[in-house]
Amino acid sequence: MWGALVGSWSDSTGVPFPSFDSSTGKWLLAVRAKSERLMTLLQAFPHQHTLLNALSDEVVVAWTSLWRRVSILRSLQQYSYRLTDRATQNWIDRWRTRASRSPSGAFLAPVIDSTDDWVQLRARKYGSDELLKQCDVRNKWAFARHKLCDNSQCEHQSAHRKSSGRRWRHPISDPAPSYCTLST
Repeated sequence: MWGALVGSWSDSTGVPFPSFDSSTGKWLLAVRAKSERLMTLLQAFPHQHTLLNALSDEVVVAWTSLWRRVSILRSLQQYSYRLTDRATQNWIDRWRTRASRSPSGAFLAPVIDSTDDWVQLRARKYGSDELLKQCDVRNKWAFARHKLCDNSQCEHQSAHRKSSGRRWRHPISDPAPSYCTLST
């Protein structure tokens, strides 16, 4: 059924439509080139949970990395505005500037995941910003899961997921909580 959506896929980027059994590399190319288009197709697909179960964690994280990056940059900007400590404000502003100057073609600049910056941000309790906490480099998978849950109507529970033991659930046919959580 997913293959039937190939006609909805514009080939303007030269990236082929990813099938269920496409390699991780092909899926990565597709999610990096057309993450929004894939989300639209996923929303129209009646077996979202089946497709999401077929994807590796690497693909799921890459699919949502642009949303994560934008969320981090916006939250850091808001945090900077709330600060009265000039040294902390300067550090946040430098990190935002470095992160927003990602090299051309980079989907997620490595500087956004800077260990030193995240250690400092954790020490400051993320500036009391829950979104920054969710976007922490340590929480990439959780952020990706929540983002896809929010956008796709799928629910998630641990069971059989490639490389991690995680499994996506269908909200109607697989009874589960009405929110996306990871059960262990």
